Amino acid sequence: MNGVKLDFRSEVKKVEKELSKNALRNRKKAAQELQRRLKAADIPVDTGNLKNSLDKVNGRINSFVGFKAPHARLVENGHELIIKGVKRGRVEGRPFFRPVWNMSIDDLKRILGEPL
Repeated sequence: MNGVKLDFRSEVKKVEKELSKNALRNRKKAAQELQRRLKAADIPVDTGNLKNSLDKVNGRINSFVGFKAPHARLVENGHELIIKGVKRGRVEGRPFFRPVWNMSIDDLKRILGEPL
């Protein structure tokens, strides 16, 4: 090809941008579904701070679902019971996140794998 220059970089960038946008849409949709299921879950309630701390953050690349309450992991996993510096036993975990995650993983994978 004499004198003809083919440059598809701008077209490739357009396609990449569109795919990226659609992939983010699927990640947001999966995060929204996980959040919906967690809201409906049997989350241990004492003061309500844990249940009310459920949060979803949509970033430019990923979406995150979790609990802002600092004691969420202690309730989920259990912890040592220490009173006045002395170990008095163990508080067993009351899992609330892991069961929902385990029951949701196949549906979340399906959502993430939806056509772009």
